[in-house]
Formats: sequence, C-alpha cells, structure tokens
Amino acid sequence: MTSGSFPVTSALLLGLAVCGVACGTEGSDSTSSSSSSGGAAAFDEAAVRAAAANHAQAGFTRVNQDPVPGSVHMGSTVNVWVNGAGLATYRGINPANPSSAVFPSGTIIVKEQTESSGTKGLTILAKADPGFDTDHNDWWWARTDAQGAVLGGFSGRVQFCLDCHAGVSTSDYVWGVATDNRTP
Repeated sequence: MTSGSFPVTSALLLGLAVCGVACGTEGSDSTSSSSSSGGAAAFDEAAVRAAAANHAQAGFTRVNQDPVPGSVHMGSTVNVWVNGAGLATYRGINPANPSSAVFPSGTIIVKEQTESSGTKGLTILAKADPGFDTDHNDWWWARTDAQGAVLGGFSGRVQFCLDCHAGVSTSDYVWGVATDNRTP
C-alpha cells in the first residue's frame, strides 16, 4: 500500500475476497478527511464496509458471549466483532473501570445490530491512519445495512457517534464489553 492509505490486514484482504468484487476501486468510496493540523489521510471506505459486511467470514472475533442490549443503535441487541488489528486492545478495556487505550490503525469494530428476525444493520468504527481526524483519534464511523450500504448518510465523522463515545475518550472512544460477558 502507499504511504498514507488505510493499512491492509489479512482480515481485510479476506473480506475483499469474500466480497467477490473490487470493493476498493470505486473512487467515490475513497475519502480523505482534514486533520486539525491541516493534513489529510486517505481512507478506503468501500474496503472497510466490505470487510465489516463479511465480518463473520473475514476473521473477525466476536467478543461478547451473549448479545448486549441495544440502546441507541438500530437493533434491540448488539453483537460486537473486532478484527485482529484491534482485538488485544479491545479485550483490555474494562467498561466498569475505563483506562487508557490506543487502538492501532487498521482496527475495525463491527456492532452487529440484531432482532429476533436476524441482523438489522451494522455500526462500524474503523481506525484510519494518523491525520484522518486528529481531534477524535482518527476514527471513521458508519451506520450501514447488513450488506454494508450506508444508511441515512451516516458515514465518516458522525457527530451523534462522537457525542456518545466522547464519554470514553480515555479508552480511545471505545466502550468495550463487560468482563463477565466476554468470549474466551
């Protein structure tokens, strides 16, 4: 990959293979965001959405044993999946006692929004390269359907996501899963 682009992990490559299309080649889905210092970092939104849509087949790990009750998301319950880049950091977060955490670039966290009828949609957090959004630790946010299509224009720097996650800025804007509900 070229300098300044979103790092490609093996999970992301597998997600693209499962997707079956050249998801990262559409120019309209590659975005840049200005940082507070005036720079910009490239971000391949299409590749992230494709990997997230195929999270169960793309090497992501489900981190909660039982579905977590939904509160502000689309489903009545949520399952949280994390790719290999961010898994160790995610498992280190204790939401009852948040401490300092910094996720590496390339981390993708998928919140699978579920109902009794199945997956209703996804909320996605992806850690971009430094310079994407330095005011918010370079996170990209999205709300999509189960196939990864953006819903309601919620993609990029989504203010209602930032407002909710600001309460856990110490743990790099990530809430975590209760320790008694984690997968081994």
